[in-house]
Order: sequence, then C-alpha cells, then structure tokens
Amino acid sequence: MTDETDETATRRRTWIIAAVAAVAALGIAAAIILGFASRGAAPTPVRTTASASASASATPDSPTASPDPSASPTAAPAPVEPGEVVGEPGEEVTSDIDAPATVEPGLAVVVTEVNPVEGTANAPGEIAGPALQFVIEFRNSGDQPVALDQVSVTADYGPDRTPALELEQEETVQVPAQAGAGETVRGSYVFNVPPDERGLVRLIVFTSVDAPIVAFEGSAPR
Repeated sequence: MTDETDETATRRRTWIIAAVAAVAALGIAAAIILGFASRGAAPTPVRTTASASASASATPDSPTASPDPSASPTAAPAPVEPGEVVGEPGEEVTSDIDAPATVEPGLAVVVTEVNPVEGTANAPGEIAGPALQFVIEFRNSGDQPVALDQVSVTADYGPDRTPALELEQEETVQVPAQAGAGETVRGSYVFNVPPDERGLVRLIVFTSVDAPIVAFEGSAPR
C-alpha cells in the first residue's frame, strides 16, 4: 500500500510541474508576441505648441492688394488757350485777377489796375471809407463791333464772399455801350473793401447773356 501511494503522489507532482511549466511557457510566448507587435506599431505623433506655431508662421499672410497699373489719376482741367472762350454762356468761371479772359470770340476782358482809394459818399446809401478802384479793359480783336450795353460789374471779398458796396465818385467811369472793331475800351469801378479783407477779392464781370460770367480773383493792395 505504501509503495503504491508514494508512486501515485510522485506522478501527480510530475503532472502539476509539467502543467505549470506549460502555462509559464505559454505566458512567456504571449509576452514575446505582444512585445514584437508593439514594436511594429508606429507611435502616434503629438503636435506641440511650437510645431503648431511654426506651421502657422509658415502660412503667409494674405498679400496686400497692389494698385491697378491700368488706373490713371484724374487729369487736371486743361488750361484755357489764349483767345479761347473761358466757359459756356451764363456759367460763372474763375480767372486770376491779372489774367485776360476771353468771354466771346474776339472779346477779352482784362483787369489792368487795382488801386486803393479813399471812398466818398456821394449818393444815398453809400459809405465813405477805404475802397478799391478796378480799371477794366474790353478788348475787341474782331472785325465787327461788340455791344457792351449789358455790362454789369460787382465785387465781394473774404472767404464768405461779403458783397462790396459800389461807390459813384470821381474815379468811376462807365464802359461805353460798344467796342468797335479792333478797339479797346475801358471802365473804372470803385467798391468799399476794408484793408484787412483784401487778401481775397473777387471782381465779377457780366458782359451779356451769350457770354460766361467771369470772377476775377486775387489779392489787392492795402
């Protein structure tokens, strides 16, 4: 009985040891297989803030629109040629106070003198005081007489275009009713203009409904 029992126990221990060894071998084999599998898998990349910033900086900003080379600046008005009518009938145009202005074919208007004078009150509503005398020439270079019976002259001064009061006095000379062919005629007009307002003076000359109205603009002596 004893020998048989010992032999049976020995066999059991042998089987247990073999089973444990087999399980251990299977565990080692599984670990090795998993290790090789994990080595073969590529790691998931992590995008750091620095790489994101570099990527952002590598993207260029939207380019600034460049001017269209085909676009051209607005052209300035062409200067009026000598003898060319300065505007349309009834249109008010500005001219330098010392420049001739052709208002009709062959008829030029020129302010030849601007003189400071002492204004006198010779008619109701006039005010004595500092004034300006404007001498105006009407030059007819055509071969026909030009009517001047509709001529009207007014003046203003300053940025607000304050109307200047006309005075009838010794220096005042009305223009003749017409300028003959090739003839130059003159008129003289006096207006109250304060000395401290003479930096900008306008003399507005109307000759007829068929001609532009010319505003001769500039400074005047004090």
